[in-house]
Amino acid sequence: MADILKNIYRGTTVNFRGSVTDDGSIPDISGDIVTFTMKINKSDADPGVFQKVADVATEGASGTAIFEFTNAETDIAERAYVAGIKWELVTGEEHILLTQSIIVLERVSDV
Repeated sequence: MADILKNIYRGTTVNFRGSVTDDGSIPDISGDIVTFTMKINKSDADPGVFQKVADVATEGASGTAIFEFTNAETDIAERAYVAGIKWELVTGEEHILLTQSIIVLERVSDV
């Protein structure tokens, strides 16, 4: 997964998809767990600010994880956070798919 989400507007619904590849091939992830975690610092205990498991049933056979964040989940302080996506296979293997910074921005309509 490349950097797929840079900014989130506070208190808004956020939906995005991420495609998983394994050495160039597209795996069936429908039985696996793909988790998004957002924290202030990498060293913070899980679940951090929030943690969300992706929908892998809908498009997991084609390697796609679907994430949906509610308004309440994104109603957090405006600042920079660190986020990560972890892929846990049914075999017990774990892979870090992404670690990046995400900025929660103030909504213009709230100013």
